[in-house]
Amino acid sequence: VVAISGVGVRTTLGIIAHDDTQVCGRALDRLGISKLVLQPGANPRPTALRALRTFLHEAGFSQRYERVEIFGDRLYCTMAFDRTAPVGTQSETLSAGDALLGCGAAHTSSDVWTQYLE
Repeated sequence: VVAISGVGVRTTLGIIAHDDTQVCGRALDRLGISKLVLQPGANPRPTALRALRTFLHEAGFSQRYERVEIFGDRLYCTMAFDRTAPVGTQSETLSAGDALLGCGAAHTSSDVWTQYLE
């Protein structure tokens, strides 16, 4: 399990992509990483989260958990991913997590996202 927390989405992508210039997720595959827990820094941009989910999806990971919370005036998104397929074999497209879609475990996630997007 690898956990990355408190850095921006771009930095998170830079850490997990490592030296992947040709094949998405090859570094994660080489290292045998099968589980990721990510909590990008406060107030992540929805488009940046989509890029992160897309990268992980193409790297063979499926999102298993997402929770969105607001503490003070800051929004935090915690996500967990499991490797479910070899690199580059996922065929469907992901653009939003369960909390954003309003069907996740967080009780008022869609309300939190609505507030954040406003």
